[in-house]
Amino acid sequence: MQKKLKFVILTNVSSRIGYGHYNRCIILTEKLEKKNQVTLIVNAEKKIKLFKQKPWIKINFKKNFKLPRADVCIVDKYNYKEKFYKKLRSYYRRIVIFDDIKYVVPKYVTGIINPNIYNSKSFYPSNIKTWSGKKYILLRDEFTKSRKKVKKNSVFLCVGGSDPVNQTDRLLNILSSKTKYKINAVFGHGFSDKKIIRKWKDNKKIKIYFGINNISNIMSRAVYAIS
Repeated sequence: MQKKLKFVILTNVSSRIGYGHYNRCIILTEKLEKKNQVTLIVNAEKKIKLFKQKPWIKINFKKNFKLPRADVCIVDKYNYKEKFYKKLRSYYRRIVIFDDIKYVVPKYVTGIINPNIYNSKSFYPSNIKTWSGKKYILLRDEFTKSRKKVKKNSVFLCVGGSDPVNQTDRLLNILSSKTKYKINAVFGHGFSDKKIIRKWKDNKKIKIYFGINNISNIMSRAVYAIS
């Protein structure tokens, strides 16, 4: 019987960074835990509300947080500082990082995950283990299951988990006067300006959603999407 590996996954959530890193680490953790032992450690602001609570999630508000031992550490922070990975290497022999844009491999890192469609293994050193391209895009199960065809009769609007500069409000002002379709506007769990939500709530052309778990149902009815 194959031995279970121990994974530690490190990521960040904040009103500035948003929820994207956390979301894909949740997906990765759920996939890995089927055959392995996984701990997801989230650096978060105290005001942040995490949209999923699981036994394997640990919230870290302190800089001196003690890291658990593991066979592999996966980092989704966009941190490329060698000093950071040198310290991690004292805990973990294998360190894998997510990289979407830099094509940089800090010293002490042993693997790269870059799921973007424009990526190629050739962008990284040949001695680095690479999980590259669209095969490794992390999607929730709701997006991979087959579904019935539905009538497309709306516009889908979502600009992420926190939208700190209120792009949704700006786009709703434009869209509400430019399209004949109903607008489904999704605000993420980290969106804090409730005045904006109240502003659009009574508009008959606009349906407001906040912190929903099954977004694919709304997306499937969209004629087009703005994201």
